[in-house]
Amino acid sequence: MKAKKLIIGAMLILTSVVGLTGCQKQPVAGFTADKSLYYSGETINLTNTSTDASTSVWTIIDGTVNITKYDKNIKVILGTYSTQTNMVIKLSVASENGKKTDEASLDLTIMP
Repeated sequence: MKAKKLIIGAMLILTSVVGLTGCQKQPVAGFTADKSLYYSGETINLTNTSTDASTSVWTIIDGTVNITKYDKNIKVILGTYSTQTNMVIKLSVASENGKKTDEASLDLTIMP
């Protein structure tokens, strides 16, 4: 009888743990930029529109620099570009326990 209670108790604990980790919603990454074409020296305003995410990581790649930021919304102040450059901005989001993730990206054009 004691072994039966122990097995039932272990099953209840396992069910509770599985239920807690399984209840988190799948985050959906999303963001907007205030426009798609920028010129040297301008500021890019990025707004995070993600849902069900507890962490957000931004990665900005312009061919020469790769920057990672951990803010909800960010502003990128552009330096001087001597030629037209394509910039890729990625946003990675995760659920509270980090087990569910999603990513969104956007290509922008930077003019000299």
